[in-house]
Amino acid sequence: MKNIKNLWSLICRSSSIDIDTNIMSLLDVIEEITITSSLDSEMVKNGQTLQFPLEFVTMWQREGGLEKELSTNINLVSIGPNGKKTESGPLKLAFEKGKPRVRLRIKSPGIVFNGFGPYKFKVMLEEKEKFIEVQEIPLEIKSSIKI
Repeated sequence: MKNIKNLWSLICRSSSIDIDTNIMSLLDVIEEITITSSLDSEMVKNGQTLQFPLEFVTMWQREGGLEKELSTNINLVSIGPNGKKTESGPLKLAFEKGKPRVRLRIKSPGIVFNGFGPYKFKVMLEEKEKFIEVQEIPLEIKSSIKI
């Protein structure tokens, strides 16, 4: 949708919103995870979920037309270093009447492990019944165990 723009998206350990001021605090922004357990551990087998709770936080803005509500959907697509995709969604993105911006927090119990290396989390916006990429969040998963 040309009138909706993704301002920013990131991954963090958790977030908190003050109920009095609506100020959001992002706690422990994550750009890299280092696995410290054995490589033959169940935790690091391909296709397993790394039990590492985190949140995907994203901020959106719409242009003009604040006199009515506006909603669409987004998807979050994770691509591991082996190229395998994991999709979450669709998730509703809803702008209230009179509000130009909306924040969305997506809580996750972990990440599907598809090998060590770079991961990409693509934020996709629904436009004309298909999803287009609007943001990419990088994440590196490493191991501190020497082979």
